[in-house]
Amino acid sequence: MLSNLELHALLNSTFISLGVSFFSVLISLFLAFSLSFYKIPGKRLFSFLFLIPLLIPPYLHAFSWMHLLLFLENYNLSVIRHLNSLPGIIGILTLAYFPISFFIIHQAIKNIPQHLIDAALQVTNPVRVLKRIVFAAILPSTLTATLLTFIVTFITFDVPAYLGKNVFITQIFKSFTFTSEIPRALYLSVIPVFIVGSMWAILLLYLVKEKPFFSLQSFKKSVPFSIQQPRLLKILMLSLFVVLFLLSSILPIGILQVKNILYDKIPFYTASSFGVITNTFWISFISSICIVFFSTLIYIMFFRKMAGRIFFLSLLALPPITYGILFIYLFNHPSLNVIYATPIILIIAYCFRFAPLVSELLHTHTQQVNPQYLEAARLVYPPSLRMFHRIVIPLYKPVLFLAWVFSFWLVATELPITLLIQPPGFQTIITRLFIVLHYGAVELMSLMTVALLFVSLLPILAIYFFFHIDKKNDQ
Repeated sequence: MLSNLELHALLNSTFISLGVSFFSVLISLFLAFSLSFYKIPGKRLFSFLFLIPLLIPPYLHAFSWMHLLLFLENYNLSVIRHLNSLPGIIGILTLAYFPISFFIIHQAIKNIPQHLIDAALQVTNPVRVLKRIVFAAILPSTLTATLLTFIVTFITFDVPAYLGKNVFITQIFKSFTFTSEIPRALYLSVIPVFIVGSMWAILLLYLVKEKPFFSLQSFKKSVPFSIQQPRLLKILMLSLFVVLFLLSSILPIGILQVKNILYDKIPFYTASSFGVITNTFWISFISSICIVFFSTLIYIMFFRKMAGRIFFLSLLALPPITYGILFIYLFNHPSLNVIYATPIILIIAYCFRFAPLVSELLHTHTQQVNPQYLEAARLVYPPSLRMFHRIVIPLYKPVLFLAWVFSFWLVATELPITLLIQPPGFQTIITRLFIVLHYGAVELMSLMTVALLFVSLLPILAIYFFFHIDKKNDQ
């Protein structure tokens, strides 16, 4: 049973997650449809710019908005209540997480075969094409985007902790840190897994079924389908794009930079040490390789069956804090210091944490591979290492590359697990940022954010070029 405080926290988390999911998908549908079907200058540029908020830790959004409101209200502390309210947290997390649903929905629209749209345009108008063809085609991706955004929001720890809002994840953390009730913390952690597992089961068994959740590639369209719009509407849409980019990317980064330039004036070598940047890069690089190998094994052994897929996708809702608690409980023994006191424990935790996501990438790619390729290969090559080398690896090489860069970004921006189980003397940029913010050394945050953006931008750029520039992979 849940106490009144825990029940209230659960309701807060559910309300926040539903709100963020709703507004994120709403924004993403507008952006994806506008960039796909309207003639707007700078489409590719905006497609990339709207992914940048994922590089910015959500608590930096909260920090920037707080300082902006305090400055506008002449440092009247009463304005903070607007941020630590439920609508305030929903607004902050929507600006931080809408790129998740935008990327999924935008790729789904780009993956709609051109011949379906061409055939429909012969018998009806573009508006009905959008309603009957496009909406139906992107429904699985839209549902997936909604659920993934719900999960990510529900298990978010940093923004509620920074703003002092009682949510379910903070109750799990308090059960472990304040009362040392590990069984209670684990019991509370199972609740979101059960809720999300039920959602995945409904989604897989009744709504999406065997359709891919999202698209990893897009078809090249010989004659892009576009809707003519008045000049005023084009200007209005472009203005909305710019405003959204300013609020979601420029504001959280710019507030810190302006504050540093005008007041703090902290040099880069003081704000972010070379060792922390190096730690972030090499732990992300090695962990992402291990995640891909581990996820491949999970996919081959369990994920291809419906029950296994539902189970592992449900684990996405297991809070990262719980992974930290479990690994502390399991490895905090003198005989296991070779793991617990070294970054090896981080690599293992990252593998378990992100394996469901990468396994789903592999599953989605498998659904989109033409089975005739493998059938034809079996006629030429018997099942052997040669067939694996000549056929299987080339077919899966793009998704393995994508899984690696995706895992790299996930590790570089993972806060709760890294914060809880990082070994003594080891820090990454994301944990250093959170620590200096927690202890009030905000003057050190500005250029550390630039360092985090630089490291995190590497896989995001790889994803962008993979999906948008490389025409061979678009066919």
